[in-house]
Amino acid sequence: MQGHQQRAEELMSGTVKGERQEAVSGELESHAVGKNDGPVVYAAYLKMEHSDENIKFWMACETYKKIASRWSRTSRAKKLYKIYIQPESPREINIDSSTRETIIKNIQEPTPTCFEEAQKIVYMHMERDSYPRFLKSEMYQKLLKTIQPNHNS
Repeated sequence: MQGHQQRAEELMSGTVKGERQEAVSGELESHAVGKNDGPVVYAAYLKMEHSDENIKFWMACETYKKIASRWSRTSRAKKLYKIYIQPESPREINIDSSTRETIIKNIQEPTPTCFEEAQKIVYMHMERDSYPRFLKSEMYQKLLKTIQPNHNS
């Protein structure tokens, strides 16, 4: 059980085998809809906490970075701005005004890294705040029970 728990914690915290957030980003996104239920359960937990905008923004940024078409990237950047960055937006994320202003300046000609600083801030919020609560939650404990090997058989 300890190995599974450690792996789950490493996956969710972004420190698998000492690697940092950048290396785990793709793994987290691919597992969110794949075999591993950890990120899905974490997202459900955040929704229960009324703070799922953070994981949704983070995942949307991962998808955004892969957009090759300039037109599509501009369209998606404006959509992300309206949903997550614009003050009083439906899922406004908690970022500093300097980061917000930089995004506003770059939104007309957005690069794949346009939201990178905001994504890092949101990741830190999750890592420091909601993720430790998630690890203590009943929801996480149930997840651990589903992935631990059955020693009784």
